[in-house]
Amino acid sequence: MARIVVMFGKKADRIIDLDIAEVLVGRGSDVHLDLEHDLVSRRHCQLRLAGDGYVVEDLQSTSGTYVNKQRAKSHLLNDGDRIGVGPWTLIYEAPFLGTDDPQTQQDIGDFWAQAAADSGMITTNAEDTDTATLSVDHAGLSVVAASSLRPSGGAGASMDDYTGTMLASADQMERVWKSLEVSQQPHLTVKVGGRVEKLKLEDTTFEVGYFDDADYRLPGSRWLGRSQFVLRELGGGRWQVERGSFWAKVLVGGKPLQSTRVVSDGTVIGAAGLKFRFKKGS
Repeated sequence: MARIVVMFGKKADRIIDLDIAEVLVGRGSDVHLDLEHDLVSRRHCQLRLAGDGYVVEDLQSTSGTYVNKQRAKSHLLNDGDRIGVGPWTLIYEAPFLGTDDPQTQQDIGDFWAQAAADSGMITTNAEDTDTATLSVDHAGLSVVAASSLRPSGGAGASMDDYTGTMLASADQMERVWKSLEVSQQPHLTVKVGGRVEKLKLEDTTFEVGYFDDADYRLPGSRWLGRSQFVLRELGGGRWQVERGSFWAKVLVGGKPLQSTRVVSDGTVIGAAGLKFRFKKGS
């Protein structure tokens, strides 16, 4: 029986036995294989039985489906092929491969280790990684039959009514990765002209105002109230917001800011007609 080994970065997560003709991969409850990550579309790709093997097909995912680092719309899988779904890697094992022999098991483990190191979905530099530390312990992995993973939409549900997002260009993907990088650290989000911007809090202070040296330059100009507010790191992951000047009209959680206030994850700061949301990062 064919199967896939599910890996996140360098860590093997589980093994899925492909005992049904179609396996939906994505994010959420309406797929067989739920891979939680912002780069994974709700219905990202599917593995479909074709003869004695399987074909992987992209379902118009935003970030694309990759086979051996090459973007693919449809690909007949060979033993050892690496399917990239966001930061996840699915290693396909053809049904004819035997694993009873200890040497064969070691060879497969070595292959998985090298595959993890080589995968374009992993942020670790493969050349600087000791692949011996990436080997997969077969005994430590849970094996799950795909038929037992029942999506809410029903196994083998029709894809005729599916409308996915457009395929992303290289520039769009670069912006996605940068956005995700910012999301890992304390930052502000602000919606300007229908587009959400993420503002990385790189230093211990972050100032928003109507002057060129501000960390975030507000549109327009103003003499009174040039500095609207300052975010200041207090240490230990704590931040506070300070009113930038006497003339600044700043709201925190919908209430006027008199001087300073400690902010928490999700706190909304209103200034100059804009709403800035503070996020601690994850």
